Amino acid sequence: MSTANIKSVLEYLPENNRLERIWKLAQIDFMRRYYNDRLGLVWALLNPLFQIVVYYLVFTRVFGNRDPHYVLILSSGILFWGVFAEITKGGMAVVMSKRYLIENIQFDKLDLFISYALSVFMGFLFNLGVYLLLAIFMHADLNQNVLFVIPLL
Repeated sequence: MSTANIKSVLEYLPENNRLERIWKLAQIDFMRRYYNDRLGLVWALLNPLFQIVVYYLVFTRVFGNRDPHYVLILSSGILFWGVFAEITKGGMAVVMSKRYLIENIQFDKLDLFISYALSVFMGFLFNLGVYLLLAIFMHADLNQNVLFVIPLL
């Protein structure tokens, strides 16, 4: 990373407030992930939609599954697993990828992992929104049991 980019990132990071620093790092990572792509935030909405459509076609047309909500059950597990896998995989590499911050600022390395997990979680909220819209569209029975998801988040 160039020196100009390091200085621009360091300008936005607060020095004393740990929570604010974590939030700013998460925002920067989220914006870097979604705003630097061609499709940007649209991809955050299209990716889970395409995945669910493919699962629907495979499990209803190819395998002949007759349960109309099987795809929603499968997709919910895959969405949560995807977030867990992304946080785990990226969390191991975040210290090396943000080495320039560790060398220039005195702060806990755990803050980098927490900010990365927070930015992945922000992307997951888009996926969850698409999932809930598809569940409503497929006339799934959304009752009070859906509220059990909130503590899992």
